[in-house]
Parts: sequence; C-alpha cells; structure tokens
Amino acid sequence: LSYHRQGEIQKALADYNKAIKLNPGYAIAYNNRGFVYYTLKDYTKALADYNKAIELNPGYVAAYNNRGLLYKALKDYTKALADYNKTIALNPGFAESYNNRGSLYFILKDYTKALADYKKAIELKPEFAEAHINRGSLYYRLSKFSLAVEDLRKGTGQGVREILSKLRGAYKSGNARELVSAVENYQAAYLFFLNYFL
Repeated sequence: LSYHRQGEIQKALADYNKAIKLNPGYAIAYNNRGFVYYTLKDYTKALADYNKAIELNPGYVAAYNNRGLLYKALKDYTKALADYNKTIALNPGFAESYNNRGSLYFILKDYTKALADYKKAIELKPEFAEAHINRGSLYYRLSKFSLAVEDLRKGTGQGVREILSKLRGAYKSGNARELVSAVENYQAAYLFFLNYFL
C-alpha cells in the first residue's frame, strides 16, 4: 500500500501479486490490487479483483465502495448505486460512501438525494474537503451561491491544508515524485481558488 501511495504503481502491483500468491484467501490484497488496476484504468482486472475480495469477505465495505467507483467510471450507474447502498448498509458511518453515492445522484440529476448524501457525509466527517466541494458545486448548480461559496471555501481550505502538509512531508523526505505531485496539487488548488473566489 505504501508503494501505491508513493506513486510506485508497478512495485505495489508486484507486492500484491506476491501477497495473493502466498495467501490466495487474502481479500485485502485483492481489493488493493484491484485499486491499482483501477488507477491504471485496467477495469476488467480491477472488477475481477473486487469481485474476488467480496467473494472472500462478503462484508468487506472498502471492496464494495471501490467496485462502486469502478461501475461509476464504466457508467453502469445501477450497479454503482447497488454497491454504494450495500456499503452504507454494512457501515452507516462510512462518510466516503455517502459522498460517492451523492456524486452518483448528482450525475443522475437527482439533486435532492445528492444533497442529502453530501450533508450526511459532512455530518459524519466535518472536515471532509471533497464532500464540501461536491456540496458546494451542487449548491452552485441550484443557484444557491452564498451556500456554494461557503462550502467551496471550506473544501478548498481543507484541501489546501492537506496539500501543504503533503508538500512539507515530501520535501522533508526528499521523495521527488511525492514533491512533484504535491506541487501539482497545490497549483491546481490555487487555480481553483482563483477561478471561484476572485
């Protein structure tokens, strides 16, 4: 997992392959390898790994959530919604699933349900930058501009703090890839701020 977080995808993939070879019943390794394949846009292999993780552990919340993200990317919204619903049924306190389901409802233009899910995600995790940004975008779509600005400020403020923290960590560790990634994220957040607030 640490290789994946550091952007060393091929090393992460090799480690997950070894873990699965050593323990073919290790659901976490299948889920994590599935996420690597998802990152590489190899959706067929990602789906196979998520399905295997769920087969091995039918209550595995992260695998359902990740498979939901995959189905959403494939525009199979019915299956994505089913996986997000399953995730929430298994763990009603998992803010990320409410946010992901809210994003799906946003795509489907069911703004009432999207708003309810974003609110629940933020209630569960008040500093959840992505949920604030998503809800702010929805408020903007609904012409509720003052609410949009409030949420977008909270979201981008949290996001910028996270990015700056990663930037400092990458600089201290000397990891060039992490440093480049953190700088790019900071630049994107800065441009986002300029576009929305100035």
